[in-house]
Amino acid sequence: MPRIGASARRFSDLEDVSLEWEECLSLGERAASETGTFSHSVRTVGEKFEAMLPCPNPRCQDGGLEVGFLVESMISDRLNERIGLLVCIGWEREQGSKTARTPCTAVIRYRIRLSYRGPVGRVPRKDMNGKGEES
Repeated sequence: MPRIGASARRFSDLEDVSLEWEECLSLGERAASETGTFSHSVRTVGEKFEAMLPCPNPRCQDGGLEVGFLVESMISDRLNERIGLLVCIGWEREQGSKTARTPCTAVIRYRIRLSYRGPVGRVPRKDMNGKGEES
């Protein structure tokens, strides 16, 4: 699986990543979970975070779930948590055809949590006089 490009340098303030997910039966429909917890989880140091999860659909071609772009956008917005649905980027061959394709519709429900090395929040900005001011 590919890794987030240059994460050690670009995201040096990222301490760790926690990713939890469960497979959905179809778009928007959740797998039965009595406890409300996610069935899969990964926790890792930020620089070693995998950008793609494998697609759970055995008929999927060239697919996967792109969690890397979610982490990158969270870091740029300095978010601690994001919850949502993610659809596979792959495709399936249509039955009886050698060339016709349809998009893979595998979906996961996810929660990503990030921990940062430094404080989270707004960065003080200096005004023209050199005095600090909250932005």
